[in-house]
Amino acid sequence: MASQGGVEDRIMRLVRSSPPPDSQPPPKSREALLELYTPHMEALGLEVGPGLDARLAPRVVHVAGTKGKGSTCAMVESICRAAGLRTGLFTSPHLVRPHERVRLQGQPVSEEILAKHFDEVSGVLKSKNLMPGFFSFITLLGFHIFAAQELDVVIIEVGLGGRLDVTNLLGAPTACAVTLLDMDHTEYLGTTIEAIAGEKAGIFKPGVPIIVSSGQDPGALGVLHKTAEKVLAGPLRVADRFPSSSGVKLGLAGDHQYVNAGIAVALCEAAIPADKLTPEVIRTGLERCRWPGRSQRERLDADIDVLLDGAHTPKSLACALAWARSELQLQSTSPESSPQTISEPGIQNVSGSLAEPPSTGAPEPEGKETREVLLFSCMHSRDPLALFAEFKASGLRFDQVYFAPALHPKPTHVRMKTSREILGEVSVETEDDKTSNSNDSWNDVLCEVWTKTMSETAKSAAAYGSLQAALDAIKADAHAASAQAEGKRTTVLVTGSLLLVGDTMKLWDLPVA
Repeated sequence: MASQGGVEDRIMRLVRSSPPPDSQPPPKSREALLELYTPHMEALGLEVGPGLDARLAPRVVHVAGTKGKGSTCAMVESICRAAGLRTGLFTSPHLVRPHERVRLQGQPVSEEILAKHFDEVSGVLKSKNLMPGFFSFITLLGFHIFAAQELDVVIIEVGLGGRLDVTNLLGAPTACAVTLLDMDHTEYLGTTIEAIAGEKAGIFKPGVPIIVSSGQDPGALGVLHKTAEKVLAGPLRVADRFPSSSGVKLGLAGDHQYVNAGIAVALCEAAIPADKLTPEVIRTGLERCRWPGRSQRERLDADIDVLLDGAHTPKSLACALAWARSELQLQSTSPESSPQTISEPGIQNVSGSLAEPPSTGAPEPEGKETREVLLFSCMHSRDPLALFAEFKASGLRFDQVYFAPALHPKPTHVRMKTSREILGEVSVETEDDKTSNSNDSWNDVLCEVWTKTMSETAKSAAAYGSLQAALDAIKADAHAASAQAEGKRTTVLVTGSLLLVGDTMKLWDLPVA
């Protein structure tokens, strides 16, 4: 058996040696995708197309989307397991260890199984000069692991887009789904919601039923319908939001998870035999579901609570902030107080913030028993102004904001903007022009933009050259505040990037369920 860190070290070396995903031209069509990877699959004793699905499990579920696809996959897996089915789950990215990407019976694949298959897959592909980039390799590795098990159902989450994603080597899944769409990865998927929908719909297959999220942009929904008709897919069903009045307490926190639960249940109705999918199975699966790094709360020490959510688009961040507000409201009310309802962003029933909306004045009410601080970063390909706008809309206020890079930020060909360029978009002048020529200085840019546009939302903000330095500062500040005011706790919200969330969990040794 390999040593505990052995296969992880080898996988991470592969990550760091792999070229950026945009360094080589992608295939132009799904047919070209299948042609490109046929030699890899044949070398591994697998196929592309319908034969692959049959090798993985009798039932295969394929899920694309922008927002909530990982949570949806986790709920499907949990319900299937509650029904007594043996499950495999492939998701991305991982938070702390690559083992998390491939799960068997809800648990990250064991070191022994991962090491065995890593050696087999990498050995074969290297010997034939077929070694692909990291995500393609880890997907093929996941297929190889699942094919060696005796599973009843496999759930596959798309990595990027759908049409040209390597997971789309699948040919005849039992059901496909598209979760809520948003503007994300526009440099790869297109600059309109309709273009993005077209890429996501690329996973649709003839005769395969399609489940799509409620709340889709009308233009996106139109593209999904047209694509389903064009490929002669099975019926397209818009999943109803799972009723929050059902008495089922979802294992995943946040009002938005009821939308994802609706998709998950609809997928299970298409993939699980009716006699196995009882109301009790659905309840058990939804209540027991856990998905780390999304709406996750942990206690770091006697002075610090941590709220973690990897939201990184405006829509997902709005949901994360609504959840954070509900958590902060619960901790600030007395035991006799009833928690107020936090509704889906966009529905005019959001309540329970710790402070009045930002326009009303001071950032911190007198006598507050907790400090709220924010640890934030995002990829430089994202629009910080759009993300920061969600913080303003949320009504949340922070005693301190910390900006810091993830340990290994994703490479991208998108040029980093300077603070002057970003602030110029909202007609704000700045004497400093942070020239973002590294991942460290990008966080200086974020801090400068926040300071110039968000002064009413935080008392102060600072950028750090490393995540460890920021985490050390957060702890030092929290312990100092506790010493000055006995019993004053600090709650840290970590958001903006799944990489940032995962690395924070790693450095602070927080649990990955």
